[in-house]
Amino acid sequence: VSISESVLATFPYTVLTTVVTATVSSDVAHIDSTAVSSCVEILRTATQAASEQHQRKLLRTVAKLFLDGDLSVLDEHIDFPFNRMTPTDADGNEISLFRPFADQAPLVQRQLVPLFVAVVANVDVPVPERLDDIVRALFALVERAADDCSLAAQHGLAAIVNKLPAEHATLESIINDKIRTRLLPIVRDRSKDTGARCRALVTFTWLLKALVLRGHPASTELAGVLCSLLSDETMHVGMGAANAFDVLLRDVDETLHERSHATINLLYKQRFFMQNLPRLLKLYADASADEKPRVLMALANMLHHMPKPVVMAHLQQLIPLMVQALSYTTIEELRVSSLRTLSYLMSDDAIQSLIPHVNTLIHMFLDMATNSTSAHVRAVALGCLQRLTRLPYDVLHPHKRAVINGLERALDDPKRQVRRHAIRCRNEWFVLNT
Repeated sequence: VSISESVLATFPYTVLTTVVTATVSSDVAHIDSTAVSSCVEILRTATQAASEQHQRKLLRTVAKLFLDGDLSVLDEHIDFPFNRMTPTDADGNEISLFRPFADQAPLVQRQLVPLFVAVVANVDVPVPERLDDIVRALFALVERAADDCSLAAQHGLAAIVNKLPAEHATLESIINDKIRTRLLPIVRDRSKDTGARCRALVTFTWLLKALVLRGHPASTELAGVLCSLLSDETMHVGMGAANAFDVLLRDVDETLHERSHATINLLYKQRFFMQNLPRLLKLYADASADEKPRVLMALANMLHHMPKPVVMAHLQQLIPLMVQALSYTTIEELRVSSLRTLSYLMSDDAIQSLIPHVNTLIHMFLDMATNSTSAHVRAVALGCLQRLTRLPYDVLHPHKRAVINGLERALDDPKRQVRRHAIRCRNEWFVLNT
C-alpha cells in the first residue's frame, strides 16, 4: 500500500484521538464492532506501510496511551486538549481516564485493545520499546477473559514471540516461564475450570504458531504436547486441541503475515506435517472410541492446509481415515472438516485412491448434500459428488440411478447456489458413459 509520509505522520493519531475521545468524554458503553474493525484496519495498514522511524514513534505513542493512560501524548500530534480533561485526586495527582488494560476497565475501553495490537503486531521492530510492559499487559488480559479483546492480545503476543531475536532473553522467558511453567500446567490440570483450561489452550496455540512459523527448535516438543492433549478426558479440551491444528497452519492476514513483517520459514508447513503425521497416526491407532474423532479432526485440519504434493505420498494412509471421519454422523464439526479436506484432495491425481471407498463416499455425500443445515456444506458435498464422475464408469454404474434419484431433493433446495450445484452434479451423473 502506497501512503504518503504526511498522511502517516497524522492520520493514525487522528484515528486514535477519535476513538479514545468517544470512550473518555461521553457515556458511551459500547462501540460498534464494525467501527472498531475499520479503525484496526486503518492502523494496521498505516503501520505496515510506515518507515521504521514512524513505526517507532507510533509504537511509543500507543504504549504511553494504552499502558500508562497518558492521554496528553496525543497532543503532540493532534490539537486536542486531553491534558485539560484529566482529573486529579485530593493530593493533586492526575487520575487517568483511559486504562484499557486495568482489571476493572470498562468494556468500551477494552474494545480498543485491538487498536493497540494493530500497531504492536505490525511494526518491523524485533525488540519494541517497553517490551516487558507490553508482554505483561497482554498476558494479564488473556488470563482474565475470553473475548475479542483477549483474542487480539493473543495475536499481539504471537507477533512478538515470532519476531524476537533467537538469543533474546524475553523469548526464552516466554517459552519457559509463560508456556511451560504457566500455561501448560493450567491446560493439563483436570481439576481446573474447563473455561480456564480452554483459554490457556488457545493462548498456547497462538504462541506455538509463532514458534512454528519461525522454525524455533522448541516448536517440535510443544507440538508433541498439543498432540497429547487430543487424549484429554475433557471433551472441550480435546476438541480444542484438534481445532488448534487449523489455527497453527492457516494464514493469518491480521498479524503473522509477510506484510506484518513476521518471520516465516519457507517450508514450515511441510516440516510440521512430517513431524506430526506419525504422531497422529500412532495416536489414532491407540485411541479409545471417544478419542478417535479428535485425532481425525486434527488430521483433517492439518491436511486441509498442506500443499497437495506433500500429501500425495501418504494418500493410502490418509484417505481411509478421512472416509472414516465422515461416518461420525453425530459430530457435524468433524464431518464438515473431513468433507472440506476430501474436497481439497479430490484432484485428478488423487481421485483413483477413492475407488475402494466409493460406496461409502456416495452415501455420505448424498446425505450431507440433502440433510446438512449449512448451505455451504450442501454445496461442497454436491461438488464432491460431481467430481466422483471422473472415476471409471464400471465403478459408478451400480450407483447411477440411486444418485440421480437422491439428487431430486437437492434440486428444490431453498438456496440458489445449492440448486445450481445440484443441477450440474445431476447432469454429470445423467451423462455417464454417453
